[in-house]
Amino acid sequence: MDVDKLVPEAGSLTGFIEQFPVFANAPNGINELKGLIIKLAVIGSIGTNNEDDSSADIALSEYRRKLNQEVKAANFPKRPILKNILQSEIPFKLPTKWTWFRFGELMDIQGGSQPPKSFFIDEPKKDYTQLIQIRDLGPKPQPIYVPVEKVTKFCSSDDILIGRYGASVGKVFWGKDGAYNVALIKILFLKDLFNSRFLHLYLRSRLFQDKILGVSRSAQSGFNKGDVHPILVPFPPLEEQKRIVAKVDELMALCDKLEAQQQQQANNVLRANTAAINALLNPEPQQTAKNKKTSATDSASEPKDSFEKNWQRIAQHFNTLYGCTLPMPKGEGRKKKHLVGLENVKALRQAILKLSVKGKLTQTQPEDGSSEELLEIINTEIDPKKYKKLNRLAPPKELFTLPHKWVWSSFWKIADIQSNLVKPDLYGDMPHIAPNHIEKDNGVLLEYSTVLADGVKSNKHYFYAGQILYSKIRPNLNKLTLIDFEGLCSADMYPIRAKINTNFLCLYMLSSYFVEQTVADDNRVAMPKVNQERLNSISVPVPPLEEQKRIVTKVDQLMTLCDQLEQQLTQSYSDAEKLMQATVKSLVA
Repeated sequence: MDVDKLVPEAGSLTGFIEQFPVFANAPNGINELKGLIIKLAVIGSIGTNNEDDSSADIALSEYRRKLNQEVKAANFPKRPILKNILQSEIPFKLPTKWTWFRFGELMDIQGGSQPPKSFFIDEPKKDYTQLIQIRDLGPKPQPIYVPVEKVTKFCSSDDILIGRYGASVGKVFWGKDGAYNVALIKILFLKDLFNSRFLHLYLRSRLFQDKILGVSRSAQSGFNKGDVHPILVPFPPLEEQKRIVAKVDELMALCDKLEAQQQQQANNVLRANTAAINALLNPEPQQTAKNKKTSATDSASEPKDSFEKNWQRIAQHFNTLYGCTLPMPKGEGRKKKHLVGLENVKALRQAILKLSVKGKLTQTQPEDGSSEELLEIINTEIDPKKYKKLNRLAPPKELFTLPHKWVWSSFWKIADIQSNLVKPDLYGDMPHIAPNHIEKDNGVLLEYSTVLADGVKSNKHYFYAGQILYSKIRPNLNKLTLIDFEGLCSADMYPIRAKINTNFLCLYMLSSYFVEQTVADDNRVAMPKVNQERLNSISVPVPPLEEQKRIVTKVDQLMTLCDQLEQQLTQSYSDAEKLMQATVKSLVA
């Protein structure tokens, strides 16, 4: 993406609006757009100025006169003495006929009241009023009611309230009919001279929010009058305020329309990928002439043509499915850089793993030995006493139909759990690996430190290069990695030595076929663990040794493709961010 070509000329609202669909496709782009619209609105950059408007200075004079009358009548708090606005304080130039004033000169804030909880009731009642709390201004209100005589601060639906404390500090709400509590403050202003919706926009803008959030004690003790009174407020003529509100409504409606289109498109792409992958994993059996019965060998090879057709369908729509830079739909994980394409690539990775261990990505060769012969050789290496004990475990289950020459095995026959607890004193300079050093689902080893640097005191497992480190804690997270050095690992991990191709075993352990077996009976356990008996009982498909190697090579090729897709999507995200930043700089210059 050539960011420079997409950035509109400085101050060009038309160019900005033309690029709405591009900005909206950035992760969190709609929210960024809405915030930018509000900022442009309150600084006078959305093209609503009118030369016929009276000057805001004249309006302010009238405002001050009426305000003084209200103060004298005790209908408005007495005004504080604030210093004059210096030229050096003015952050940017306002449009003609706009002016600046200090918040505390013409407006004020009023904190709520908090009666004792002993007066709270859950149902409305005569001579009671609702006590408005921040939770009541969100999507899941939990109204409570208190005696009218026990509260002193009231609000209505056209009042503006702001969160004063904690996580909700600075959040702006429209009020409700009732009293409001101490976690909220009400904005006091003369409603016949200020447009309340314009003020609502200003209070939500970064101009005001950055000041409030910059107060060091905001999250703990909240903010007070002394924090807000000195803030500079841009003031347009009243008619201009109304036009700004109308223009913002128009632009916000456009954002909502784009978001609805995004949601629909994103859901369509997600559903299409799910359907395509399901068709790959579960191809419909081919119809044989006159519905003739087939052998187990035939049925295993039958879906091959179907698989190829389903893979071609994915290939034909590859860019749509895996190049989609739309953000995830609401409720589907709206994290930064969480794109539909990335989610689909994640699903593709898991599909590749499942297809590989089902034998769908490779073809067994005539010269390959049988897996049964391989297992017979492996079994001769098992200690007779250990073999007798483990052989009592339930035989492996057939999770799916295997290709010719493949067999099912129990985990204990093709891998050894090599617990080797040692005291950490003599291993201080060695690496120390814990479950949190491994990314879930993909086997990637993250940054780690030494035994000494981590201050390890309790016994840990010694491991060596070529082993698989597997976390037995919360097996649904699927944390394992193939290690190429020696060190110590957490006692919550198993060092595992594979007797078959280690990389193939890793692929299977990363697949959902393996994970589903580890968590089958742990749904009600807060912190489940996989014990050695459970791990040893897991069913593993075993191909001939040479085919194991071919599978690993094929999966490496496909995972490299997935890596490239993710890099491209991440770059698209970065380009969209740069475009948004450059546009903001251009428009507010």
